[in-house]
Amino acid sequence: MCLWLVVPLVLLGAAPADAQTFTLTSVCKTPCGQDYLGPVWTKPGSALFEEHFIQVRLDAAVLMRSASEHIAISGMASGRPFRPGGTFSPDASNGGVGIALGRIDKASHDACPEDTASEYVELGIEQFGWRDPFASKITACTNFRKSLLASNTTVLLSLSIKCSGNLCAVTAGLTHDGTGAQLASVSGYATVANPTATRNIWYALTNFQGEKVEPSVTFQVIRQTYTAR
Repeated sequence: MCLWLVVPLVLLGAAPADAQTFTLTSVCKTPCGQDYLGPVWTKPGSALFEEHFIQVRLDAAVLMRSASEHIAISGMASGRPFRPGGTFSPDASNGGVGIALGRIDKASHDACPEDTASEYVELGIEQFGWRDPFASKITACTNFRKSLLASNTTVLLSLSIKCSGNLCAVTAGLTHDGTGAQLASVSGYATVANPTATRNIWYALTNFQGEKVEPSVTFQVIRQTYTAR
């Protein structure tokens, strides 16, 4: 019998106090988006395992009730896919893994349930591919009825990303901010397309449909940490 003594290297961080709350509104020519970079860490050269944990409160009334866009949140990322004006950069830094929340069409992402009448909000595990606006992949997906947000559209998202090499186990849970009731949870695997040692957290709002009333989302970051060993 072999006994292994593992001494973890722990790197913890949080957004600066003046960046705890921010709002994104995608007013740009489609396909585009607006994004925000959270804190950045560097993966130690000796690390075999990594974890990002993100907890954020989301206030997104238009997006949750009627829009066809979605929120994207990624850990293990390098840089960002959008230029300052919102357009996709063809040479964007490599993406990470995380979630998409909002309207996700089954025709484009067959892991998601059918929602032809747009009565649901989708929550999916997303593997981001930033060099092409349509290269990202949803690897697992669930949904919940929009009617559950009739009185309050603020939700609390908890996101755990645990990686060994390039393969990550991702778990996301969504609760109603007013009642504390669980709205949805999803777990799955995704591969990180980021060969660098940079480990960013990235928040975004898409504009793929060019709707007349562009949704706006307020993010209140509660916790964002990185651990490596």
